[in-house]
Amino acid sequence: MSEKPSVDAWQVQLLRLTAFPIDEPPIEENSWWMDLVKEPPETKTIRPRNASLREEGFYAGGRLSLKVDPQRVDWLLEPIEGTEEDPLPMIGVFPEVLSRFEDLAIRWLKSDSCLPIQRLAFGAALLQPVKSREAGYQKLSQYLPFEVDVENSSDLLYQINRPRDSHVGIEELRINRISKWSVSAMQLLRFSPPRVSAAKLGNFACRLELDINTAAEFQGELPRKKLTDIFGELVKLGK
Repeated sequence: MSEKPSVDAWQVQLLRLTAFPIDEPPIEENSWWMDLVKEPPETKTIRPRNASLREEGFYAGGRLSLKVDPQRVDWLLEPIEGTEEDPLPMIGVFPEVLSRFEDLAIRWLKSDSCLPIQRLAFGAALLQPVKSREAGYQKLSQYLPFEVDVENSSDLLYQINRPRDSHVGIEELRINRISKWSVSAMQLLRFSPPRVSAAKLGNFACRLELDINTAAEFQGELPRKKLTDIFGELVKLGK
């Protein structure tokens, strides 16, 4: 098996911090966005009946979203929409974009307004552009524990969880390491009423989805002083 490419080969399609709070998060008086971004969001939607909040705006070369509901809090960084010339939207090189996102996540976890948290997760969707599906399968073979039959395979989707104990000094804390590997292709649709025509497949990329999270079996609150250490461990395992 040939040597894997540098981590710099991966481009960011999505980065995510998810927290599962013990208490219901605030909606009406929520100041997290302003505390961290230091300027108002482009859009803000509050739905009192669902006890949900969504704020969005530009940040770190992408589009940042804060989504809050009674069960979870999500900070999401996604690219601006793609164009016909570049239909696979990406924010930038993984380590560089991750550094900016991690800074925001740590500042939130350190803030006095951060609620008691029971579970924490780091998620990512990463792309590595390739010339064709076959080239993508060849590339994935450098990462997977088996060689993909390039000529006689299609619709590959490989998912695995490799759980392990946390190393931040919290007894009985386990971490799930879920990764999902595939090759994606973008197909452009052209709308000319009453017909919709599809262009041929193009812009292929190896796609890696990561969900690195503290296991649901852990009972009680994650120690507040350990939150940044835990998130740092999740990010390190993702890398």
